[in-house]
Amino acid sequence: MKKIENKHVERYFDPTNNLIYTKWFPSSGQMSGEDYKNILSESVDMIEKCRAVGLLTDALDMRFAITPELQNWTVNNVLPRIVAAGLLKQAVILPELLIPQLAVEQVFEEIEAADTGYISRFFCNIEEAKKWLGVK
Repeated sequence: MKKIENKHVERYFDPTNNLIYTKWFPSSGQMSGEDYKNILSESVDMIEKCRAVGLLTDALDMRFAITPELQNWTVNNVLPRIVAAGLLKQAVILPELLIPQLAVEQVFEEIEAADTGYISRFFCNIEEAKKWLGVK
């Protein structure tokens, strides 16, 4: 499994389940907007290279509040690439803190409104998320 890690997030590809796992760290609260864009761009590169069909995002410890501008950037720059790469589903374990949680929910509301066929769901724990994604 290929792994990409920095002080804010780690990601790795699981070829058995054709999924990319992402785990955000509390240090994400110190990220800049450019850090966020770079991390998401690296994630999209990984999705494109691995041709993953699922994404499991553990944002439980995420502390970064995604601004409306970054939400728009995500929808306009990330969504088209992941849909074109064949990503079908994303399970998200929501952050514990309210502001980051609301920001994550808003991003996915905008993604859903784009009506691309890409499906995302929110979960309280990783076991439920894995079950929904069909992890073996």
